Amino acid sequence: MRALHRAFDFLGQHATLFLAGGVLLGLLVPPLAALARPMLIPGLLIPLVIALVRLDWDALAAYARAGLSTREFQSRYNPRSPSQAVADMGGSATFYDCPVEIERVGA
Repeated sequence: MRALHRAFDFLGQHATLFLAGGVLLGLLVPPLAALARPMLIPGLLIPLVIALVRLDWDALAAYARAGLSTREFQSRYNPRSPSQAVADMGGSATFYDCPVEIERVGA
């Protein structure tokens, strides 16, 4: 059991490399990709179900019941302007407008 724990820890720490390697291996060896195809859906659904089971359902229900005020919703989900994003990261940026000239007819 301890070896299994270590193997999962290793996979978790190097998941990006394993994902890239798996995609590359599937592209280089199509018969192997076809052999692994039936494991695709379970490979996606099992981690999703495990993550859902680990949720604190009481806290989630309380959060849903409380709701968000309009101001809270806007502050959480509205995108910021690019200059705000740069300023939040501690930098400074200048964004120039592209003015459009409009001709007045009959002036």
